Amino acid sequence: MISVGDLNLLTPESADERKRAYLIRRQWVRLMMQITDHSTPAQRVQQILNQFLGFFGAETISRMLDFALLVEALAMLVGVSPHTVEMVIRDWLEKQ
Repeated sequence: MISVGDLNLLTPESADERKRAYLIRRQWVRLMMQITDHSTPAQRVQQILNQFLGFFGAETISRMLDFALLVEALAMLVGVSPHTVEMVIRDWLEKQ
């Protein structure tokens, strides 16, 4: 587990909360399937990076203590080499 931002683990108390948690998990699984369907490694990295930035924000991502850990985690999520992740992040940073 890699914590991004404030970690808060909750146990669903009711059937409705469990259903909502399951639906959120399914959405993440579908999203990862869509991202990994992109044909080029750079596209996959760009898509997961966009999702992380949209969900956590650039400030939270930039504050991650271990850049190498972020690169490795993104690479494993979308099935690309860490080098590809570094290239896409560098390109993104140059455009900012």
